[in-house]
Amino acid sequence: MIVHSDVTPGPETGPGAFFPLVPTSLASMPILKILARGALCVVVLALAIGCNKDGSKAGTRAAVKGKVTLDGKPLESGDVVFEPKDGNPPATVTIVNGQFNGEANVGMNTVRVSAYKDIPPQPGKGPGYDQPRKENTVDPRFNVNSQDVREVKADGTNEYEFTVTSRK
Repeated sequence: MIVHSDVTPGPETGPGAFFPLVPTSLASMPILKILARGALCVVVLALAIGCNKDGSKAGTRAAVKGKVTLDGKPLESGDVVFEPKDGNPPATVTIVNGQFNGEANVGMNTVRVSAYKDIPPQPGKGPGYDQPRKENTVDPRFNVNSQDVREVKADGTNEYEFTVTSRK
């Protein structure tokens, strides 16, 4: 056997020789250590995104439907927003002819009802008034200031009726 003292270990002769795309430090690490670290990452990630405070799965949705009246008449068009109390993103369901049908997050949700009408441009009133705008016609008590909290259940019927009034 011939030993060359002038040969220095490198990617061709060191641990990286069999794993050319893996950094030398990772290639020299025992496989059990790599697997243990990977498993630990998976467990931490699962715990971080797996469940809500109430034990239900994060982002679970269920069917919702119902009716919306504005000043005693079916609301022609608008939106019902179900905003979860647990911090998940809200779900918006479209209202058509006083009816809505869609999905919302399971759990306690603040409900907000909105309906918009076009406001014509008003040149001369200042910046932005020269463009068409939309105005929410529903009283703020039923949208931005809503205190209406409803529970959306994972199983069963989630049918609601919302009676709202116009903005004064």
